[in-house]
Amino acid sequence: MLHSFQLNGYNIVMDVNSGAVHVVDEMVYDMIQLLDAEFLARSFDGKVAEELEKVYAEFLALAAKKKVFNKDIEALVADMARQIPPTYKLLNYVINSGN
Repeated sequence: MLHSFQLNGYNIVMDVNSGAVHVVDEMVYDMIQLLDAEFLARSFDGKVAEELEKVYAEFLALAAKKKVFNKDIEALVADMARQIPPTYKLLNYVINSGN
């Protein structure tokens, strides 16, 4: 569980489990706000909420290993976007040419 708040212009996030306190940028702070469990339940269908929770879990695992920057978060979200099943599948194609 995370508690997040803003104080003197800083975005502060506290991990209740470990007691760790982090100062994060706006992007991470907003992401944490969006991943509030009640917000997910009200705002998204189950599949989207599940995917966001997976990305958040990956974010927490990454944050435990190193400092997380915007590019790291963008990569996590991009990985989620690539996992979307394709809408169309090409079965065959024909090429005709002449002179």
